[in-house]
Amino acid sequence: MLDNPSPEKHYFTAKDFADGLWTQKVQAGNVEVKGAIHELELKPGAIAEWVFVPERAGTYELHCAIAGHAEAGMVGQLEVVPKPA
Repeated sequence: MLDNPSPEKHYFTAKDFADGLWTQKVQAGNVEVKGAIHELELKPGAIAEWVFVPERAGTYELHCAIAGHAEAGMVGQLEVVPKPA
């Protein structure tokens, strides 16, 4: 679940992560999007559900692509770990 409680829009950008998964759906309000997703824009107060299946393990960089947002600390990492056998 992605949630933007701020009064500004933000982008959820993690291209390498998105390239290594299969998206089942992204649902926001009454809209359901299917297929390849590389970036989500969350308007102020928006909530979106991203249902996906990771296809490869790894650590992936995440940032907001709006000018100045990454520099202000809107960055992170997503870690996909293999399922134990």
